[in-house]
Amino acid sequence: MQLLKKPNSRNWFVRFRVCGTYHSLSTGTADRREALAAARALHLAARAGTLRGGHSTAARAGSSPGVHAGTNTGTTAALSTYAQIADLYAAYAAERARSGDIAPTTWRANLHALDRYLALIGTDRSAPCAPDRATAERYRLAATRDLTPAARAARANTINSTLRFVRSLFSRSALDYYYRHGATLDEATLTGFLRAPLLPASTPAFAAPSPDALRALDTAGWALWHGTPDDRQLHIAYLLFRHFGLRNREALHLRANWFELDEWENSLTTDHRPLTTMERSGSPVPILHLVLRNRDDFAFKRHGERETRIAVSPDLAHHLLTILADIPPTHYLLYPQHPSRAAHTPAHDLVYRRISHLVQTHLGKTGSKTTYNLRKLYGSEVLTATGSIEAAAAALRNTPAVARAHYARYLTPVTTTSPSPTLLTTH
Repeated sequence: MQLLKKPNSRNWFVRFRVCGTYHSLSTGTADRREALAAARALHLAARAGTLRGGHSTAARAGSSPGVHAGTNTGTTAALSTYAQIADLYAAYAAERARSGDIAPTTWRANLHALDRYLALIGTDRSAPCAPDRATAERYRLAATRDLTPAARAARANTINSTLRFVRSLFSRSALDYYYRHGATLDEATLTGFLRAPLLPASTPAFAAPSPDALRALDTAGWALWHGTPDDRQLHIAYLLFRHFGLRNREALHLRANWFELDEWENSLTTDHRPLTTMERSGSPVPILHLVLRNRDDFAFKRHGERETRIAVSPDLAHHLLTILADIPPTHYLLYPQHPSRAAHTPAHDLVYRRISHLVQTHLGKTGSKTTYNLRKLYGSEVLTATGSIEAAAAALRNTPAVARAHYARYLTPVTTTSPSPTLLTTH
């Protein structure tokens, strides 16, 4: 599925192929976030056989089972209830949790959010599952009815989060799971629910750590390499978050062969930077990249690029090659001897708890996810080094709009004490 803009059109278009037929359709919006939701709904409608003239319409005879495309279709299929969808989502999420793709706390929070949402719109799980734009708006009105303007602004992020949590029950992969298990949903109204606007909300400011605090973190992170086997695993996790800006699940599922060694050279002088210790000594220099692309067993959260190649600085590359030498190429980089990525396993505990404790010890605790602060720091350093918001967006696998909203203000140079990857080529 490809999202694109056509000349002389302000709206996004989506292009995809279903059953040998190509579809090129307008999403009806110029907002990329809303366009992604609309594109997903159009694709699902096409797969269900309910797409006609670029819009979701009545289900035709012979369309996919378990799909109901509107109350005006004349069909007698009853919609699944919220309770049935909640049960299916719990089974779907538990299946994903076994592979480490979702934490149990996350999917339970999503179901709690569903109950809060239903209570505010005056219903419960026994009702037919038919979320639409009108009910999303009714939820926002109910959630803010008795709030002052100041309180409304303060609660906006929480109100929006609840709506996002509920929307996560209707992700593309979740819907596919529901349909395979006989669920019946209204595609047309679901599109409106997924495209309903959120409340205006301010983004919490990110304060770059002081040079002393960051130096203390880097010193501790590198010292771990000389500790116990568990300390060494924490050291590797530190490298992934600190120098590559990975998301938790990306670090959790990263395999050794995602690092690709292109060649060895005796010097690198074309990028107008100071020579490293290895280059000054005349040692061969490894040309190593971390290649982030969709794999058979893992899909990245992406925004248009087919792959991102992060060129690793020579000093760090040499150290990573030492680590990789002891790990079979197809094995996970973190705890390769423990292949399970599920909750409460050593690898899962490492990327969701132990690395957070390390960072909090030296940088303090903030209101957002600790490892995400390292991701913000990484994006800030890219923006500082390049002066390009597009480069920061590419490094973080985000859109320039998201990068502007979350990273554009973080231009304060940060002193580092450890080798850092150079950036960045995207294909």
